Amino acid sequence: MNAAAARRRNNRARASRALLTLRFAVALLSVAAGVARADERLIAEVLDERGEFSCLTPEESGLLNSLNEYRASNLLPPVPHSRALTRVARLHAIDLVENRPELGVDSRGRACTLHSWSNAGFWSPVCYTGDHRYLSRMLDKPREITRQVYAGAGYEIVYWTSASEALSSGVLDTWRKSPSHNALILEKGDWQGSDWAALGVGVYRNVAVMWFASSADPLGQLASCDPAPGREAAPRTALRAAHFSNSSR
Repeated sequence: MNAAAARRRNNRARASRALLTLRFAVALLSVAAGVARADERLIAEVLDERGEFSCLTPEESGLLNSLNEYRASNLLPPVPHSRALTRVARLHAIDLVENRPELGVDSRGRACTLHSWSNAGFWSPVCYTGDHRYLSRMLDKPREITRQVYAGAGYEIVYWTSASEALSSGVLDTWRKSPSHNALILEKGDWQGSDWAALGVGVYRNVAVMWFASSADPLGQLASCDPAPGREAAPRTALRAAHFSNSSR
């Protein structure tokens, strides 16, 4: 084989490898774009209260009711359900499932926890670490997500399971057995006197999220998907305005 033929063969081989690399890159971009579109669709449905998010799902209602029954057994009043905090809880549950922000690290190399938010939404990302350095950014999420419609600070508890779904019975049982979560639910220790006035709940696949706050929700409550006979669904309240125009991917 002469030198010219060898060069032609090498050029064809390089071109073939380059084409394969390009196809692989395009495939990765297509997958990423598909995930982004799915995330945006879910975010829009939560904010607009459409589709599966038009009402409290059976798991969300079950968790909300079970938690208030647990409080009642400890001589505490029920915490009113919050429409605004439910939107925050649902968005965070979706973000944790779809984007896994807890798998990252902060600028110091410290591991993120389940209270972290990704950079895949209109919200500001935060890697929440175990030393609570970024506590203020987590507490501010209800105000940020609702664009100040809900003006109070919020406190979050999160449940994750390796199973395919988070079941309300298992969620509450796990939180009851955790001293820190149980104290927040029953307003004990550092949480004494919290007088919770709003409670948001979001269950998405294998993640459950609850937000507690001491300020009442001006948006009221979201109806259950299966309201009791004679009970009307809660009226819709728009809260989506300006969210996507302020996207911070």
